Amino acid sequence: MNSDRAIALVSEATGYSASEITSEDDAETLPLWDSVAHINIVMAIEAELGRSLNTDEIIDITSIAGIQALLQKSAGC
Repeated sequence: MNSDRAIALVSEATGYSASEITSEDDAETLPLWDSVAHINIVMAIEAELGRSLNTDEIIDITSIAGIQALLQKSAGC
């Protein structure tokens, strides 16, 4: 899986267009990725996966790469 889905989730939660986000971005490089956006990202991932995320997973999703890894792991890739 490429980073397109992770980028789309962050784009929807932050208001950035997908073309403004790269697979190297994280909460530090995207100022609009604040605490409210993080909650929205968590809820979007939970909806996509059909389950609640545990605390460790929520802590680990502070980057596009972290979201991508979680999506891949949950998909069994």
